[in-house]
This record gives sequence, C-alpha cells and structure tokens, in this order.
Amino acid sequence: MKLNNLLKGVSPIMVKGERYIDIENISYNSKQLKSPGLFFAITGKECDGYEFIDEAIERGAVVIVSEKEFITYKNVTKVIVRDIRKACALMAANFYSHPSQRVETTGITGTNGKTTILYLIAAIMRYSGRDCGMIGTINYQIGDRLIPAINTTPSPIMLQVFLREMETAGITNCIMEVSSHALDQCRVDAIEFNKAIFTNLTSEHLDYHKSMEEYAAAKSKLFSMLKDDAVAIINCDDNYGKTLIGINKNKLFTYGIKNTSDISAFDINMSLNGTSFKVKTPSQVLEIETMLIGEYNIYNILAAISFAYSAGLEPSNIKDAIRDFRGAPGRLQRVESIKGEFSVFVDYAHTDDALFNVLNALKGVAENKIIVVFGCGGNRDRMKRPRMAKVAANLADNVIITSDNPRGESPEEIINEIVSGLPEGFKNYSICIDRKKAIEYAVSVAEKGDIVLIAGKGHEGYQIFNNTKIAFDDKRIAEEAMQENEVTEKV
Repeated sequence: MKLNNLLKGVSPIMVKGERYIDIENISYNSKQLKSPGLFFAITGKECDGYEFIDEAIERGAVVIVSEKEFITYKNVTKVIVRDIRKACALMAANFYSHPSQRVETTGITGTNGKTTILYLIAAIMRYSGRDCGMIGTINYQIGDRLIPAINTTPSPIMLQVFLREMETAGITNCIMEVSSHALDQCRVDAIEFNKAIFTNLTSEHLDYHKSMEEYAAAKSKLFSMLKDDAVAIINCDDNYGKTLIGINKNKLFTYGIKNTSDISAFDINMSLNGTSFKVKTPSQVLEIETMLIGEYNIYNILAAISFAYSAGLEPSNIKDAIRDFRGAPGRLQRVESIKGEFSVFVDYAHTDDALFNVLNALKGVAENKIIVVFGCGGNRDRMKRPRMAKVAANLADNVIITSDNPRGESPEEIINEIVSGLPEGFKNYSICIDRKKAIEYAVSVAEKGDIVLIAGKGHEGYQIFNNTKIAFDDKRIAEEAMQENEVTEKV
C-alpha cells in the first residue's frame, strides 16, 4: 500500500520525503519490521519508540511516524503527527482495509463481568448457528485458532489483523472486551462498533487513571464512538450506567433487576448447584436455568440476553445456550473432587467489588463456613488492598492472605497493606506468603459443607516476580491439594 493511502484521515503536521512509497508491513516494534516497512515511534511508560528509530531503519523501515522531531535520514520518509496513538489506529485500519466495516463488532466495557458476558454471547451465537470471533482477557479466538491473550484488548495493529483474519475466514461477527486502557490509548479508535455493552463501574486501575472521573471518562469513550445506527446495551442498575443512558443517543437496550428496564430478572432462586429465574423481555417472559451462581452472574446473563434480542436471535436458542453454559475459565470455576464433601472455587476477583460479589454469592448458598484465599498484585492500585481485606473479613469465616503477582514489590509489604484493612479485633485470619502452601492449607482445614474460594488469578497460569513469570495454576494446585487431602484421610 502507498504511504499516501495509509495517511487518509490522519492530517499529519509534516511529511518530509516520498509520499507515494510502497509499504508492505507496519509495526511499533522495531524488531518486527522488514523492508519496506513503516515504524510508529510510540512513547510508552516503560520505553520510548523514538530511541529505536535507528534499529527500525536498519531492519527495513522506509517511513518513520513520530510525534517528536528527529534527524532526517536519507531515503526515509519522516511523518510527524499530533497524536501517535490515534495515527497508529487509523493507519492500521487503512492498511488492513477497515475490516470492522464488514465484520459486525460488539465491544463490552465496564469493571466486572466482561469475560463472562463475552463467553455467554459466543455460546448463544453458536447455538443460533452463527460463529463469532472473540477477543478478550483469556484468549483471542478466530474459528478454531486460539491465541493466548497478552492484553484484554490488543494493540490497534493486532486488532485490525485479527478482524481481517475473521473476515477472510468468513466470520461475520466479533465480540471483544474493551478495557479502559485500550480506550484511553486509542487502540479501538478506528473500529466501527455495531453494539456496545456497559456492565458496571467500580474502583479499579486508579494507578493508571488517577481518579474515578478519569476512569469513567475512558469507559464512556466507547459509547461516544458509536455510529448513529449502533446499539447501546446498558446496565440501568449501575449508577454510572444511568448517566450513560441519559447522554446516549443510540438505539438503547437496558437491563437490570432493581429498576425498570427492557430486559429484567425476577423470581430468582439460587443454590450451590445453580440459579433459576424469569426474564421479562419486550416480547415475552423467558424461564432461565443456569449453572452460574450469584446475582452478579444474573446481570451478566441479562447483558447477553440483551445482545441476543438486539440481534434478533431465537429465544429457544438463548435459553438452551445459557442452560448448557458452564462458565468462563477462572470465573467462579468449580474444582472437582472425588469425595465432594466441600466445594472449591477459583475466581479472577482481584478488586474489592469483584471479591464482594463472589463472596456474597457464595454466602447466599453456603451450608457451612467460607474460607477465602487471596492476595493483591504488585505495581497496581494500592488503595484496593485494605478494602479487599475488609470485604474478606466481613463475608468469609476464615481469611488466608497470600501472594498474587508481586511483580516488582515485596510480597511482605503488599500483605502488610492488605492486613491494615482488617477490622479492629478481627483474628480469624492467617498469612502464608507462598501461594501454593496457602491453597494447600485452605484445603486441609476445609470441613464438610465448607466452601473454599481461591481468588485473584482465575485463569492465569503463572505468577509474576519482578520481571519473571513462573508457571502457577490455582486450579491445578487446588486439584492436587484435594487429591492429597483425600489420600491422607484414607490413610
């Protein structure tokens, strides 16, 4: 593709050099370039692409795009833009011929519930005979191809690559999680969304956004990007959802339990084995049965049903898909045991609100004690650490505080900050820095009718210490601990 075509809609400040040069690949990673390539010199938190311009040219870059001025190189076109991230998103869409214009794309944003809603919608689509691509926290899926996720929402270039692959494979729908980071960093700016779903807004990522106002503004950006004929699906029981409803000019579907909405749940019955409830839709009442537990999962299901109704899918397929859906990996995922005298669940809850939702759901169906194992990630929002401790102490009978992904922080210091949030006089907690030993201890003290919740990492198969990832899977460790516990009891 000619550079001049790549620059459509960009309005660069300056182009110095050949505008009609051929470009065969684009990247913001200098090591991935080959000739004739285009390099985006993006400044990030950890490194500055400007420092890799020489390497990019050595590897075949014939065009450099930057916000900052740099030396002029012979036979290299210099492009200076006002916003490198916006330019990258638009030029990537130009390079791959705007596949989102032909692949119907739905974005899901909000603090909690995105992954479960993604998997629910995919299940309903497949029951309805409509395949769909998936982009989310756990992996990216294009037909039978599964790519492990690096970020919830990948880079603007990879998004266009994946959408183009879906189009080539004949996949006409893409459902994606859209993170606040992605919205703030313009990763989805050149994607034409047909539908957008808002789940809820609670405190998270304040190490990045600095305030709830900034965080909310990032989330709302998805809805300001929608085309006039796009559909907005909004949780009307969430306070910020009500704000979005008030300012939204698109076709609207609302869902909820407490407030009047287009899709609403009533006659709710929950047990440790699942949930049943009725759903009022614009055309009829559906009787829903699901293996999922908890009110927050009812909201997730309502969001998926709202999508299905807005897409005109058959109610029978909606009901069947929800009935057979076993949950997203690492989202209140049950760990099976031979004896089954107590229950063990693994969940991704890593904020105080998410931990509250999961523990509150389990408390409503528990026969005996709840034991919770959790920690907090390093180099992330520190304010949530004491809040998570307070939630755990209020809703669990036995609290075991351990490591999560310490990253560059001391695990002991993270745990001290967690402990500072325990209510005065609360004694029913223990500290076990080694996460494996913490899980083993939780399983060893569990009695008949107890529930053990291992929270924080969910589907993740690793722990991060400094810049090193080591293999670690909460579910596998719990399974091994339960088997060992059963063998010990028999002996």
